[in-house]
Amino acid sequence: MSTIGWEKAHNARFAGRTREAFVALVDGLDLPMPELIDVAVPANRRLGAPPGSGRDR
Repeated sequence: MSTIGWEKAHNARFAGRTREAFVALVDGLDLPMPELIDVAVPANRRLGAPPGSGRDR
């Protein structure tokens, strides 16, 4: 597990860059969209709870 602070300090793609520089770097990688992004983002917004768990707000 990591924290945002740890990533800012230690992640080579993120550390020491402005937001704009990070966005430009990642855009330039031309990576495909993650296959499960449509599942992962809503789950993260529900604090990791699966659909139907009562935390679907």
